[in-house]
Amino acid sequence: MGIIEILPVLIATGGSIYIAIIDIQEMRIPNRILLRLTLFTLATMFLASLIEGEILKVVLALFGGLFSIFIFFFIHLLRPEGLGMGDVKFAGFLGLTMSWFAFPSALLGLAFAFIASAVFASIAIIFRMQKVDLLIPFGPFMVFGLLIVEFQHLF
Repeated sequence: MGIIEILPVLIATGGSIYIAIIDIQEMRIPNRILLRLTLFTLATMFLASLIEGEILKVVLALFGGLFSIFIFFFIHLLRPEGLGMGDVKFAGFLGLTMSWFAFPSALLGLAFAFIASAVFASIAIIFRMQKVDLLIPFGPFMVFGLLIVEFQHLF
C-alpha cells in the first residue's frame, strides 16, 4: 500500500483520536468536526483512487460506511440510551475508513469495539469503578477497533 493510499487513513485516524478525546470529556461526538473530517477524508479517498486508478475502492469504502451506519442505527433503535446518534454517525465514518482497506475490515473493527467496551464495562463494574446503569463513551472503543484494523493491514 503506497503513501497515497495511506493518506486518507492517516487523516481519519488523527481526527478520530481527537473525536474520541472529546467523547471522553463531553460524552458526545460533535457533528461539526465529524462532518468536516468525513468530507476531507472522502476527498482524499477520491483523489487517491483517481491517482491509483482504483475507483472501485472508494465505492466499496462508501458501501462499508453506509453498512456500518445501518447496523449502528438498528442498535440505536433497540436501545437509544445506550448508543447515541453521534455513535451511529461516527461508526459510519469509521466504517468508511476501515473499508478503505477492505470491506470486511469494517465489520472486524466494529466488532472489536463492542468486545473492548464490554470488557472495560465488566472490569469497571467488578471493581466498582462504575455502576451498572452509568454510560461510558463508545467513541474511544471504536477508535481502538480502527487501530487494530490499521495495524493488521499496515504491518
